[in-house]
Amino acid sequence: MRLKKMAYGHKTERRLRVRALVVLMHDDVWDVVVLDSSQRDQDGEYPVYAWNPGVLEGGLMEKLADNFGEFTLNECQQQLS
Repeated sequence: MRLKKMAYGHKTERRLRVRALVVLMHDDVWDVVVLDSSQRDQDGEYPVYAWNPGVLEGGLMEKLADNFGEFTLNECQQQLS
């Protein structure tokens, strides 16, 4: 049991980070839009990122909005203009 725990029980920072991402949508421009549930702010909101998981070392991430509401409003305004 101890050997199994040593082999499989540890979690790398990258694995923990990927597990904390909640996929919102797939997009042609950003690839995958995600909430990062590991970064909750004082209001209980999570930032929204564009994530390209194809990049080595956990993927390339770009912050799109401070929270889901801001992201949704920006998307709606962009679609209406």
